[in-house]
Amino acid sequence: MAHAEKCPVCGGIGVRIVPCPVVEDTSIISYVDTTINCHSCGGTGWVTVQDEQAYYATPYYDSGETAGGFSVPIDRGISTG
Repeated sequence: MAHAEKCPVCGGIGVRIVPCPVVEDTSIISYVDTTINCHSCGGTGWVTVQDEQAYYATPYYDSGETAGGFSVPIDRGISTG
């Protein structure tokens, strides 16, 4: 499952403000702010984030018994997490 979150790169506005140099006669004389679409969210302002999955593991307990020369595990139904 996934959910939407505000884009961490642009702060949810969908664009980034980048200073662009104004060049005259091979000299930078000033900077003008230019907006470009955010590369992270593509201009939407939000990103899709996968939800964390809960994994449950059943521990392996040795019963001490053997079946055909192999130990038989005991499932005690204990879940961790």
